[in-house]
Amino acid sequence: MLKEIEELRRSLQALDALDDDTREALRMIEAALEEIGKHPVSSEIREVFTDTTDALGAPGRAEGTGLSERWEGLKKPFALWEDEHPGLVLAVGRISNSLAAFGL
Repeated sequence: MLKEIEELRRSLQALDALDDDTREALRMIEAALEEIGKHPVSSEIREVFTDTTDALGAPGRAEGTGLSERWEGLKKPFALWEDEHPGLVLAVGRISNSLAAFGL
């Protein structure tokens, strides 16, 4: 998943959408990668990352794809880790908000 996170980071940076909150959110997700890989919804999480980076990397494709809503939908499965990684749900929300701010 490190590859997907780095691709997302580069895509957001290219759109000038990588603010300090979003950078910190990506760092929080990186810190929780071990648990993410073991979780039953890890394939869904990986799919959201991949779809986001694919959409952001293709001009015109990202518009109307509802990326922010897909990220918002990840908050529920991540809530299971909230005790161990209290900032994780917040991190997913920050990424969702960043994408929403750009109409994605």
